[in-house]
Amino acid sequence: RCRRFPASPLPPLPRFPAAAASPLPPPPPLSPPLTCADLARRTPVPNGKHCRLAPADSCHDFYHDKGGGRFHMCVYDGGADCEPLHEVSGCFPPPPAA
Repeated sequence: RCRRFPASPLPPLPRFPAAAASPLPPPPPLSPPLTCADLARRTPVPNGKHCRLAPADSCHDFYHDKGGGRFHMCVYDGGADCEPLHEVSGCFPPPPAA
């Protein structure tokens, strides 16, 4: 049997307004798993730096070369910086852009 409780004497909770839109464009949809072929559409983070130093507004255009055929794909996840959320391995570095 279910017990019925009396109505609460407290007023209902207020509804919060929708979160403010981010000033940065949304990241493009990714279809994991990413592969070595995805490196060809990206460029290395300038000066060999980590994804967090890539420009947040074009984060998805960069990767970080970890060495030994391992690469982090930079992804903007809505925070303050780009994040190295996807790793691919066993890859050769893509040829430099002409």
